[in-house]
Amino acid sequence: MPVDKEATKETVNLYNNLKKLSEKGFMFGHQDDLAYGVEWKYKEDRVM
Repeated sequence: MPVDKEATKETVNLYNNLKKLSEKGFMFGHQDDLAYGVEWKYKEDRVM
């Protein structure tokens, strides 16, 4: 159960489902990994 007493039903369900899925193996994720550096390619002032 999440620590946040005001967590929405959807948040609690998400937490419980992720917890259940984690018992089958491992999970990893990325947050906004494609949002950073958008359109940076080939710009002279950006280092890659």
